[in-house]
Amino acid sequence: MAIWDEQHESIDRDQLGALQLKRLQGMLARLYERVPHYRAKLNDVGFAPGDLKSLDDLRALPFTEKTAFRDNYPCGLFAVPMDEVVEIHSSSGTTGKPVVCGFTKADLDTWAELVCRVAVAAGVRQDDVAQVAFGYGMFTGEFGLHYGLQRAGAAVLPIGAATRPANSSSCRTSAPPCSSPRRRTCSISARSSRSKASRPRT
Repeated sequence: MAIWDEQHESIDRDQLGALQLKRLQGMLARLYERVPHYRAKLNDVGFAPGDLKSLDDLRALPFTEKTAFRDNYPCGLFAVPMDEVVEIHSSSGTTGKPVVCGFTKADLDTWAELVCRVAVAAGVRQDDVAQVAFGYGMFTGEFGLHYGLQRAGAAVLPIGAATRPANSSSCRTSAPPCSSPRRRTCSISARSSRSKASRPRT
């Protein structure tokens, strides 16, 4: 299996635990300081950010339920001011108010990096053309995949939820020799959790 980030993907278990604890402590401190909802939740259970001394202390933390997103709609759970938010996504809201997510530049960088690791482990290479067939819109899935595939070096076709003829046409357009020296085209859609790499017909 290919590895994108040797340092972090092969980290020692003890070092991983220490890193997770450090980041969780920082996250809790930010939430307590910046988000009234989480400050109230932690106060209700008598848990201060400094009480997190080990990963075992996670069991004392309250859960975040979906109602919290609705009660604090649209941006009440954001931990940064809006001038630091560079991208906004949401759920469809079919069961109530949409769940809104705001992303900073740092968030997008982390998102792309993590998806890139998954893509590389799955076999994506720099000479690939990746056709993303998720519907592009407020849904988050297609954008994370798009950013991660680009970071892995693949050329991304943001075809979205197009019809079968349009998908086939895009595959032919990106096929060699049009995309040379890129050799493979993989299509990733909402209908399947698997990506299929193939040499498209010309």
